[in-house]
Amino acid sequence: MTLDFWDYLTFLAILILVIGFTVIFVWFISLPGKLAIQRKHPHAEAVKLMGNLGFLGGLPWLHALIWSIHDSITIDIRRGPREEREHIELEIERLSAGSVKPAGDRSSPESAKAGNEQS
Repeated sequence: MTLDFWDYLTFLAILILVIGFTVIFVWFISLPGKLAIQRKHPHAEAVKLMGNLGFLGGLPWLHALIWSIHDSITIDIRRGPREEREHIELEIERLSAGSVKPAGDRSSPESAKAGNEQS
């Protein structure tokens, strides 16, 4: 049995379909995280992780999608509204850059600088 042009063309079509399905699948499961980052959600990292890992069960992914759209009014009482907004902006920048470093200190760099200058 020999392979001719049509066999190779069939293999190429199957390969293109598999790659296309994979790209669409990855885009689909990362949708809650992208929405949360775009909407500057205060829990964007948790939504992103839940969306990426929740596809295994289905229901957690759906929860992450709803959570990414819901306007959360959670405010960390350790910071005032301005500091909380700055912290959320820093987290969104970190998540948008694709960095995997842990957040570490929850205070903003500006407030840490101000604290060092006052001492």
